[in-house]
Amino acid sequence: MGHTESADIIDRYLGFRGEIDKFVAHVSEQYPQDIACSPGCDACCRGGLTIVSLEGVMLGRALGIDAGRIHAIVDQDPLEPEGSCMLLGADHVCRAYEDRPLVCRTHGIPVLYTEAQALALCERNFPDQDPPPEDSVMDGEKMVTFLFLLNMEYCEQLGLSPLSRVAIDRIAGLARPDTL
Repeated sequence: MGHTESADIIDRYLGFRGEIDKFVAHVSEQYPQDIACSPGCDACCRGGLTIVSLEGVMLGRALGIDAGRIHAIVDQDPLEPEGSCMLLGADHVCRAYEDRPLVCRTHGIPVLYTEAQALALCERNFPDQDPPPEDSVMDGEKMVTFLFLLNMEYCEQLGLSPLSRVAIDRIAGLARPDTL
């Protein structure tokens, strides 16, 4: 990344990502009988997903891709808008699991978007509870807002558009085979 200012943004992103992981772990521990997500389940891992520049650079970094190469593919259409995510291995497990973006970290658990009056939830999770327990529901607007503000700060430092998106499959396409 090269910019020392970005180090603070990255630290805050990683801290927030850790908080998301703690919440997901809490839901999985509190409701093990209601969470079907497990290694090998890839129902949510579809092609065509895009992420903000900051997360694109973080995913790229984990795959050994320079930030400049990620910035060069910003706003390009996904390679495979249908089918499975290109980061899935033959075993149906994500090859970048530890470094996956927030959208992937929260897929499956209940995520509430109050303003849109929408609850995102994998149909396999909490099949007998409508609505799911309140303590299992993540505030999607808080997550998206925090990520948007961090990404905006990151993009302003680098002179990038904060509204730009990066296709996950394009990032995967840049990765060396030995990193996947």
